[in-house]
Amino acid sequence: MNLPYESIMNIPSQANCHSILLPSKNPKEPNTTVEMYFQIGPDSLRDRVLLDLLGQMMNEPLFDQLRTKEQFGYNVSCGPRWTSGTMGFAFKVVTSTKTAKQCEERLELFVDELRVELTKMKMEDFKDNVIGLAKNKLQMWNSLSEQTSHIWGEIVERSYRYEVLRDEVISLKSIVKDDLYPVYEKWFMKQHGKRKCFAVHIVGAKEMEAGGGGGLDLDVDAMEKAHAKFMKNPDLPITFPYKYVPSSGSL
Repeated sequence: MNLPYESIMNIPSQANCHSILLPSKNPKEPNTTVEMYFQIGPDSLRDRVLLDLLGQMMNEPLFDQLRTKEQFGYNVSCGPRWTSGTMGFAFKVVTSTKTAKQCEERLELFVDELRVELTKMKMEDFKDNVIGLAKNKLQMWNSLSEQTSHIWGEIVERSYRYEVLRDEVISLKSIVKDDLYPVYEKWFMKQHGKRKCFAVHIVGAKEMEAGGGGGLDLDVDAMEKAHAKFMKNPDLPITFPYKYVPSSGSL
């Protein structure tokens, strides 16, 4: 029996992120949300392990810096994402104090900052991250339901790799620190020029109401028309109307 496969759009490579800007469906929603998605490519065991390892190294510093120290948003997160056999990585910020543009710019800065931290990472810290990731993958299932969900996930994705966690740990043993630099630059760095990045900005009521006083002027009608056009013919790249006016301050 031949089952249909879900088509996944191949995001064109370029330095800057492709972007979509839309107002929140709830006109009373005060929060603005930005998600930056980096498409990695077709699933492969080694790249998947490298992506998991980078995700583990990024998650805590992102939360600590943007959420705890800078109070950039009340929801700050990142992590790998798999979509029908395609690997990706997503950063997400939900905030009522920053604009969508500020969020994307700060995430771009974090990507640059982390590249510097990777070069300075001590070998002991690298090994700790590898060991920690391996332990997480080798943890016993907490329940039969959890194990069943994992198996069904493999069936739904049609990968049928029921021992995938064991295989990932075996592959993880061969990863060295220098393996991280080239893939990090290729997948995430703007300067590389070949990354596949897509940013979605959902603008909340607080930012919408800021208008010229807060530094942001959005043409909602133009945004909705652009969105309708995009849904009929979703060919990238596309950027929705995003108008800024001089500001005397920030949100």
